[in-house]
Amino acid sequence: MTARIVGWIRHAEFVRLHAVRDFGYGPLLAVDQAQLHAVSHWACVVADDDVEHLAEQRNAHKRHHGVADRKIDKAADSKQIDRDGACAELAVGRLFGVRVDTALYVGGDVGFDLMTRKGERVAVKATRKPHGRLFFRTWDLFKADLAVLVVVADGPAPVEDAMVPVEQIRW
Repeated sequence: MTARIVGWIRHAEFVRLHAVRDFGYGPLLAVDQAQLHAVSHWACVVADDDVEHLAEQRNAHKRHHGVADRKIDKAADSKQIDRDGACAELAVGRLFGVRVDTALYVGGDVGFDLMTRKGERVAVKATRKPHGRLFFRTWDLFKADLAVLVVVADGPAPVEDAMVPVEQIRW
């Protein structure tokens, strides 16, 4: 799978810039990609085995505990959403040289997906839409210090998505 990290936003900025929108899934707190701090075309290929392993663990854990999905698009496949999320988290972790929290929680996560080396909590959101928005259903689901939006796709990275050195990318 391919992950293209689009941009990031701090919690306080999201509070100031968000709009409540309804795209047919109920009201959502959202910001457009143009409102994010851009990450200059950083893309990577994440090994399918790594994605599948993490996604399957999470999906099985949710099924075992009878946890309902909090997905935005109710028509979307739950397993694919878990794969997309795992791919996005692994890519962001790789980009910043930090470990992804692979612990299994009944509610999905503890309000964030990984921590920076400075101790900032990061929520990673995945979308398959090239111009997708960063969403949170409610304020209590945005517990992180910042959020990162990642566009995921099957297959290799497009040619225009060149990798840039990690040193050029700053929070």
